[in-house]
Amino acid sequence: MAERESHIEMFSEKQLEMIDKVFDTYHADYFQIMGYEIGIVDGDLAQALREMPDRQMQIVLMYYLVGLKDREIGEIFGLAKSSVCKLRHDAIKILRRLMEELYYG
Repeated sequence: MAERESHIEMFSEKQLEMIDKVFDTYHADYFQIMGYEIGIVDGDLAQALREMPDRQMQIVLMYYLVGLKDREIGEIFGLAKSSVCKLRHDAIKILRRLMEELYYG
């Protein structure tokens, strides 16, 4: 087994970055959206998402991470495309405010 072990100093900078990314996923906060489990590694972002109104948080995750369009999200919630667009824009403003509060107090 000792012959398979490598000292950390033998890894290149790129390999170390990849290792960091793998370990970071163990510390992700997970959100369940439409059968998808979405991991958010940034703790502040995850906290801000959890503080948002539930429907707006879901719309943000569906649009930006699942990749649904406003029309598709509207079909899920029974809303017009324009309503989803407005909710999404309002949600981003809320998210920005919450993130600023976390960073700047």
